[in-house]
Amino acid sequence: MYEYSLRELKQTCWACPSQWEIELKDGRYVYARFRWGDIGFGIGETLTKAVRNYNYGEQVSGEYDGVMNTKTMVKYLKKFLKEIKISYSKAE
Repeated sequence: MYEYSLRELKQTCWACPSQWEIELKDGRYVYARFRWGDIGFGIGETLTKAVRNYNYGEQVSGEYDGVMNTKTMVKYLKKFLKEIKISYSKAE
């Protein structure tokens, strides 16, 4: 099993898009973005690479929706990390 914990989770924009910068304990970064009802993620060795690796993910609400709270994003973050074989735990 791939274990890690979040080192830092910071919401950098609240709406249109809602977006977050996430640093994992292992030093990798995740960029999360919610716009047009779609939540997507990118992961990389640096935040810049995580942003460049961003892919639209899953349509989770109406096409004009661009606001998501952190609690809801974390639900989709767990799913994303599970798909890439990393298990989620809260920041230490």
